Amino acid sequence: MGLCVYCDEPAGFLRRGHRECRESHSQGVAEIARTVADVDLADGEATVQIDSLAQRHRVRGALLDDALADAWAACVESQLATGVLDRAEEGRLEAILARFGKRRQDVDGKNLWRRVGEARVKTAEPRLAQLLREAVTAREDAEDDGLPLARPLAEVEAEIEVTAAQIGVEDADLRAILLRCVEAEVERVLVDELLTAAEERAILAVAKHFDIGQTELDRNGAWTRMVKAAILRDLTEGVVPQRMESSERLPFRLQKTETMIWVFHDVDYSTVRTRREFRGRSAGVSVRVAKGVYFRTGAFKGRPVETEETVHVDTGLLGVTTRHIYFAGAAKSFRVRLDKIVTIEPYSDGVGIMRDTARAQPETFVLGDGWFAYNLLQNIEA
Repeated sequence: MGLCVYCDEPAGFLRRGHRECRESHSQGVAEIARTVADVDLADGEATVQIDSLAQRHRVRGALLDDALADAWAACVESQLATGVLDRAEEGRLEAILARFGKRRQDVDGKNLWRRVGEARVKTAEPRLAQLLREAVTAREDAEDDGLPLARPLAEVEAEIEVTAAQIGVEDADLRAILLRCVEAEVERVLVDELLTAAEERAILAVAKHFDIGQTELDRNGAWTRMVKAAILRDLTEGVVPQRMESSERLPFRLQKTETMIWVFHDVDYSTVRTRREFRGRSAGVSVRVAKGVYFRTGAFKGRPVETEETVHVDTGLLGVTTRHIYFAGAAKSFRVRLDKIVTIEPYSDGVGIMRDTARAQPETFVLGDGWFAYNLLQNIEA
């Protein structure tokens, strides 16, 4: 004979519990859930009520653990449905769990806390982005107008930290938010494809203050896009760019009078090749001269036909200096003087050139950023 899982008394053959005990247990679980949701922890009121309900309705051991977990999850889901779990509600729920010797991970079977973190980030990010944007634009305006900066970055940082703490954003999430906000500022100032000196200095100052380095800022290419825009600005202002930083050893042998401006990697080099073949036909009759041997009389008339096709030649590095473009691949390497390039053709993912020679054919470099490559070549004073 089985025992009742609620009262430990005999329940009958093949039975796990009394109907009255089961109904009482269900009622107790529901009341515990309402208590967890509605009662404050002041003076231990919540835990006293929960203890009383658990004893009266025989909700104990693992059953009580399950009831607390379900009640906690219901509270969190209710808060998430309306926005985000605020710090006061989080503290109340954490305190209740602590009074029963439970941790958040003990009751978070649905992985709700991940959603809590995501909701807090979603709530905080627009506010923090606005604070960071105001800091960047304030530095730009102050520099443009020649005025002292009205608000130091330390004050902005303090307000960001207070805002994040009020919403409940973790430190790791806060850093990720700040990185995305700085990336967004790079995109904002480059929306017109131009980067002023004031914009560049403002973003660099904010990134440095929040300890965001080049590697982090370039995880999605923001740093590289900013450097490219700064190079084009230098060229338009008649300044030789000195922004090319590379730890790799380049295969190009530069002349003493030139400076490397930019290097493109994994560049596909193609050119147009002319193929010539003869096409024609023969006419006449075949005369048998022996068994299985025939002699054909007649003539063959043919003509040369030329066709042009674009052929991929090699893949390698393309370096642009103040005087030349250099290409270095596994099978093909060459140098072209910039003043010997007659035309430059822009493409979405590359550029095409035509040299100033009698037998020149179109040459194409597929390098990803065609807009930058075209403007780079157009603005170098060859």
